[in-house]
Amino acid sequence: PERPYAPMNLSRAGAGTEDELHEVEDAYNQMAQRLSSYHEAVRYREEELSRLNVDLEVKSVEQRVTAEAIRLANASLEERVEQRTRELTQAKTDAESYLTQLRTAIEAISAGFVMFDADERLVLWNEAYRRISSKTAHLLVPGIKLEPLLRARVKAGEIANIAGDVEAWIQKRLWRYRNPGEPWEGVTDTGAVHLIQEQATRDGGRIILRTDITALKDNEKRMAELHAHLQGALESITAGVIIFDKNEKIVAFNDSFRKAVLPFSARLRPGVSLEEWVSHISAQGHYGDVDPDFVAERIRKFRNLETVEFTERWSDDSEHLIMARHYRTPDGGTFIFREDVTAHKRIEERLRHAQKLEALGNLAGGVAHSLNNLLLPIMALSKLTVDGLPSASPSRPILEKVVEASLRAKDLVARVLAFSRQDAPRKALVDLRAVVSDAVRLARSSIPPIIHLESGIVAQPVPVMADTP
Repeated sequence: PERPYAPMNLSRAGAGTEDELHEVEDAYNQMAQRLSSYHEAVRYREEELSRLNVDLEVKSVEQRVTAEAIRLANASLEERVEQRTRELTQAKTDAESYLTQLRTAIEAISAGFVMFDADERLVLWNEAYRRISSKTAHLLVPGIKLEPLLRARVKAGEIANIAGDVEAWIQKRLWRYRNPGEPWEGVTDTGAVHLIQEQATRDGGRIILRTDITALKDNEKRMAELHAHLQGALESITAGVIIFDKNEKIVAFNDSFRKAVLPFSARLRPGVSLEEWVSHISAQGHYGDVDPDFVAERIRKFRNLETVEFTERWSDDSEHLIMARHYRTPDGGTFIFREDVTAHKRIEERLRHAQKLEALGNLAGGVAHSLNNLLLPIMALSKLTVDGLPSASPSRPILEKVVEASLRAKDLVARVLAFSRQDAPRKALVDLRAVVSDAVRLARSSIPPIIHLESGIVAQPVPVMADTP
């Protein structure tokens, strides 16, 4: 029913007794109340059912939406998983390829290569390193730590020249590994010398390279011996010698060269370029006053192997003439032989002067011979004429003076011939007074009249041994 039952009132019906009516009325009313309660309950149930149906429909929709979302999520997840799987597979392939290339590159390194991780565990090594560690090669497995590997190498005798406490050496070696610095040299049990370089990686690991430099050290030793021999040879040369390489840098020089440039010897060292050296000593006045193009001209002659002469001003302010000869070495360098030719130049000047005197003597000898040929008839005819004149003849004194002058001229010619001849002098005892007197007479006849010549000759003889005509 749409409404609750109305209460029954049977007092007006007139049926039965009043008590029965009241009982029926009460029963009816109780039934009506129960029916009303029932209907109320049914309506509440219907409303609850309606709400449940709505909730079920909503939940059904939510379940369908959730299922679709799960389906879509599963599809997307599967796609992403497949994509990620493909990416991981490709990354693995690339990593394997890179690892193969890395191993190939490491094997291509001629030096011994080994890598440790941040925990000092072995990661990679090449065949060259395995050969270096031949006695402990069986221990080279990924994961082994550095310290036990190092101790095994020491015990196997693979490391030479361990002086003193072995444990101290191991700790020092570990410290050096953990604090990488400059490359250092190590010696193996076979006597091979290795240059050891240790480099930290970005992840805290270490890369160690062991390069065999035994041949290089042998070459250095031979080069040192050759340099010592070369230096010895250079020092045996009295002249200054300096050698430049093909790049015009100083290689070696001897002590004579160093002493010649002693005030500038601090700058004189291997590796200094020719231009730097010449510019420096030129600026310090070593070459005296030179024009601005001196350095460029000096370098040009150096390159053209020209012999040059120049003046040097030494520390005692004396000037010396230097001759520098340039010679090319087989390796393209330049060898400079510098010599102080100041004394040689003086000797050459003296020699030239002597040659001039010799030429003058030869000329004088030729002139003297000609004069002697002219004097002979003068002397002979004058003498014959004097002998043929009477003693009182006024011409006799004049001709006697002619004869006397001819004799003096003959003596002078004889002296000139004696000066010009090349044979050994003929010594004889002569009176120096007569020689001086003749010299004074000769000088007076040749000097200008404005010059007055005075002489003092002692009375007693002055005998000397002198060259005579």
